[in-house]
Amino acid sequence: MTTRELIVAHVLMGGIVAVVLFVLCAALWVVA
Repeated sequence: MTTRELIVAHVLMGGIVAVVLFVLCAALWVVA
């Protein structure tokens, strides 16, 4: 893999994790 591909992979993974955490927090806030 090239450096560019590694950067893209890290950004995508980070974005997915951020979205999951945001959805979990939103769900907990709605329930509470």
